[in-house]
Amino acid sequence: MLAPFFAIFLAHRVGVGTAEISLLFATYCATRVFSEVPLGLLADRIGETPTLRLSSILALAGVACLAFGPLPALFIGQALFALSESASSGVQESLLYRLCNDGKEGGPPPYRQAQPAFTSAAWTGVVAAGALGTLVTTVSLELLGDTAVAVAAVAFILSLLLPNARAPHDRPETEALRLRHLFRALVDAAEFRFWFFAGACSGFVLTVTYFTIQPLLNELDLAGPENGLLYSAVTVFAAWGAHLTTRVNAMFGSWHAATAAALALAVVGILGLRFSVSLATVFVAMAALRFAWGWLEATCTTAVNEEVPIDGLRATILSAQSLLAGLLSVSALVAFAGLGLSAESMLVILAMIAAAGTALTVVVIVRRPRHYGGDSRS
Repeated sequence: MLAPFFAIFLAHRVGVGTAEISLLFATYCATRVFSEVPLGLLADRIGETPTLRLSSILALAGVACLAFGPLPALFIGQALFALSESASSGVQESLLYRLCNDGKEGGPPPYRQAQPAFTSAAWTGVVAAGALGTLVTTVSLELLGDTAVAVAAVAFILSLLLPNARAPHDRPETEALRLRHLFRALVDAAEFRFWFFAGACSGFVLTVTYFTIQPLLNELDLAGPENGLLYSAVTVFAAWGAHLTTRVNAMFGSWHAATAAALALAVVGILGLRFSVSLATVFVAMAALRFAWGWLEATCTTAVNEEVPIDGLRATILSAQSLLAGLLSVSALVAFAGLGLSAESMLVILAMIAAAGTALTVVVIVRRPRHYGGDSRS
């Protein structure tokens, strides 16, 4: 809820400037980098459900600091919120995978069906939060913090209803041996390696794109409540893209080909933003990007989960993928800032990176053996 209005909300509430807001974002990014994998390991040790409840508590505390605290508390709030994001990153998908494969008759649907629906529901939640935040902001900016805390409190209460699930820990492997298995999987399994890096790189390109276009939105006078309304509207397309993932991937006959098509759509969306001349063009381009994001997220996460070699490292591996995407995003933003590139130049570079990813995916399709025809992802 606070994300689309973060800068103007804090500037209005405590009078922070650009330098402080930049440091707050840096605090968030640094905390995510250092906490992503450790919290993934924690989830694999104590179970996904307790970790997700911990994530909800941290989110509630972080939002409360941002909504009510003085300037020093804002940094604590950003760190707590980053810890919350790290604790839930990958763990939600890990829990979903485990519940869908618990072997209970009449239980949840197969994972390949459940993951797109789950991703679609998550994006729909983002739409609802953005719409509610926009509505509250148009009434009074002061109410935004109160409402965000109330929503975070409801999320914590709902987390208490999560089903309990955890990986079995009766194996003889030590923690170090399990970690070596992880790195062997990254080195030896070509299919796993492909999906791991495809998910991380596509997430990096799309995340940096959204940081990049904010100056363009400012030029269109969309930095206030209209910014939240725009984000909420285009995020509907992310939910739609995730919802249609299974059907669209079946049309391509290969998940690799579907990934190439999704990346190509992202290229078109980025170029649309680069050469936009009106609000309508911006909306269409952002809708295309959101659709591609929902589609790619559901596809890559499903593929990675199905390729994980060790059940007890599922959350750790998904957290490592999120960490890679975050490191790439931070590195790109620092490089862009250091080079002093304009938003237009950055969008062109990102379009080239996404196009290169599309070309590499096509190469994978061409070079794959033809004897995997029985597998819908071959």
